[in-house]
Amino acid sequence: MSETTAVATEGRSSQRTLSLPGVLFVAGTEAFVTALILFSGEPSPAWFLYLIPIIIGALAYGVAGSVAVWAISGGVLVLAAPAGTLGDDWPMFATGFCVFLASGIVTGVQSHRLRAHATVLEASSPFDPLTGAYKRERFTSRLSSETARADRYGHGTGLVVVRVEGFDEFTRVFGRYKADAMLEHLADVIRLSVRSTDTVGRLGPTEFGVVLPYARSDEARSVAQRITAVVAETGFEGDALEPVTACVTVAASAAYPDDATGHADLLAVARDRLPDTSGDPAGIGPEASAS
Repeated sequence: MSETTAVATEGRSSQRTLSLPGVLFVAGTEAFVTALILFSGEPSPAWFLYLIPIIIGALAYGVAGSVAVWAISGGVLVLAAPAGTLGDDWPMFATGFCVFLASGIVTGVQSHRLRAHATVLEASSPFDPLTGAYKRERFTSRLSSETARADRYGHGTGLVVVRVEGFDEFTRVFGRYKADAMLEHLADVIRLSVRSTDTVGRLGPTEFGVVLPYARSDEARSVAQRITAVVAETGFEGDALEPVTACVTVAASAAYPDDATGHADLLAVARDRLPDTSGDPAGIGPEASAS
């Protein structure tokens, strides 16, 4: 599966999955409105506020969410309202909840359209939505263009591959949000460590690449060492117990045409030169290493 397809699929999946914060928010607003009805002893005018959780459900989970919250709100109103208070005014309550349902459905449809449009835009963008680096397809296209330009004008092209070590352990300790923030920060550090004419891309979940036009083997090696040195000295956001932590990385370099005969071969050579740290324990705070 291509990275673009994976990003789009991930976005669609996240929209359909119930999230604990969203459920708690809807439940909290339902409980608040119900508490107002119980405290006042009358459903009016607090029952109008049931529109709020219905709209929240529509925004978070689409039409299905709005219908589900609407049904729950209606059931809670019947149970919470004092006996006999709904009998005389049932046309008003029925009309109001029909309006609530229509509003929720319209909001859910519009919310779904906006999310679908955002997903299409995100999939068509050349940039990774998390890190702002080029996506793999655009990065390899740029690498191919630079190797072709090197052939045309007789100069070299360097490539650096940077890999994050211990990412699963980092995620386990600090959580997914901080792990994503670490990757975003790392991409910024890499961009600041290279020239403005160099191209930074995200090759995989924990792997980045840098295309270095007009760079020889020794220059590419120097860039790899500089990146890992800068990353090792950079503080990354942790948690309350460890506010500042480190990002553990390894890096390797290769150059065209010295080390490879094409852009795909160049990428394979750089990846093969990455140190094998599978036997080392994954740490959170050790210094990064370069190759």
